Amino acid sequence: MSVSHIESLVPKEHHALLFQFFLVFSRFEYALKRAGFANNSGGKVSANWDAFASKYNAAFEPGKSTELQQAYTYFKEHPPRKQILKASVLDWSEPNALGHEPVLIWLLGSIRIVRNNLFHGGKFPIAPIEEPARNPLLLHHALTVIDACLPLDAKVNEYFITVEG
Repeated sequence: MSVSHIESLVPKEHHALLFQFFLVFSRFEYALKRAGFANNSGGKVSANWDAFASKYNAAFEPGKSTELQQAYTYFKEHPPRKQILKASVLDWSEPNALGHEPVLIWLLGSIRIVRNNLFHGGKFPIAPIEEPARNPLLLHHALTVIDACLPLDAKVNEYFITVEG
């Protein structure tokens, strides 16, 4: 399979959703870093999702809208698994269930798992998967959570929507 045929791995009806997810996820990470939610390790900068989540956990209301409540409930009832290597074979971890950590830290961690699985080839694979409809649902609900996070911080929201020239 050549690069020009890679789109056949993903059903055509999901192309726009994948594009939107990658665009929103990457833009949110950029906005986090620009707004000061950043880690610097060995000269490499990364978004500090947990610092953002810790600061705004109390303000985050999963029941604020029907769509956000559905996203929260879906992640809670169907948490994503991490792709792992087990005895030199790709496998899946146990679900990342909500534990004693703050809700927003857990939710944003779950969204990063969704992104990593997708980006590193763990979702939309060539081989059949157990729940093919789960992938678009995870992406849709992740977008809903990120959208609900934007108004929590004015700077993050500003950097998310502002195009710098």
